[in-house]
Amino acid sequence: MIPRKRTPLSAAQRVEVWRRWRAGESLHAIGRAVGKDHVVVHFLLKRYGGIAPPDRQTLGFRTPADKLQASVATTP
Repeated sequence: MIPRKRTPLSAAQRVEVWRRWRAGESLHAIGRAVGKDHVVVHFLLKRYGGIAPPDRQTLGFRTPADKLQASVATTP
C-alpha cells in the first residue's frame, strides 16, 4: 500500500461540497468536482449529519487569528 499525504478540503471546496449536496448530486460527482475521493466527501457530510454548519462569520464568532490581528492593529 502506498502511503498518501492527506490534504484537507479548502474552505472553497467545502462550500462547493455543501452547495452540490443541497442540489442533490451524488458523492462520486461531488468528489470529482472538488478533486477528492468520494470517501472524503462522505466523511465531511457524515461529520455534520448532512446538514451544513452555519458560517462562523455570520454568527459573529472571531477566530484567535482575528482577535490577534485586531489587538495588534489597535496598539500604538
